[in-house]
Amino acid sequence: FTLLGTPPSVTYYEFFAPIAEGITWMRDIGLYWGITVQSPIKVGLTNQTSVAMRSSGTVTLRAEGGGVIGTVGANQQFGLTYDGQYVVNLPGGGVLNSGAPVRAEQPVDAVMTVDNIADNGAYNRFRGVLYVKNGSPGAWLVNEVDLELYLRGMGEVPDSWPMEAIKAQTVAARTFAARKMQAPRNEVFAIYDTVSDQVYNGYNSEVAKPNHTPASESTRGLVVRYGSDLAQTYYSS
Repeated sequence: FTLLGTPPSVTYYEFFAPIAEGITWMRDIGLYWGITVQSPIKVGLTNQTSVAMRSSGTVTLRAEGGGVIGTVGANQQFGLTYDGQYVVNLPGGGVLNSGAPVRAEQPVDAVMTVDNIADNGAYNRFRGVLYVKNGSPGAWLVNEVDLELYLRGMGEVPDSWPMEAIKAQTVAARTFAARKMQAPRNEVFAIYDTVSDQVYNGYNSEVAKPNHTPASESTRGLVVRYGSDLAQTYYSS
């Protein structure tokens, strides 16, 4: 089975032996669980120092590398800012300050709306975690999201294409993204959401292009390899 976790992605095997009540452990017959801990992909959405957002679910505010510093209720707008330090503007006027980026974490089935996104404003809703982080590329709004959910939000090909063609593009996009996870763009995010890497439009695209979801689900985990390495799957759509 698969768990979501922090980098790096790893697979390990947990061996076990069956028992029956009142009977000692049976001999090892090679039974095991194959457990994959899968890292999310970090997508650079926009070079922006301040954002206002709201989630359809309760948001947990967590300092990067630390603990929970607050919560925000569903559909309540709050702000994340970097102005030399990290600031959270809470509903009702409260302010939280942090020495580290503040992650806005939402339930798996929730969607975050960024009300003032600077780029690509028609696509302003996202699954996963959002945060503003400063680094060598400047301050960026980052979407940290499960790779398979990321693929549902791809904006590279029309939904009217034959399903097999969308599946093939999904495998190419998954491979491209997985390589970026191995060799990120910078210390803030792994991949751009534009043609600089590959177009990702988030939840609005997922809704507008429903065939991308079964294309992702039916090819889950499939990548292209050259020998033992991930292939470089450049493509034109």
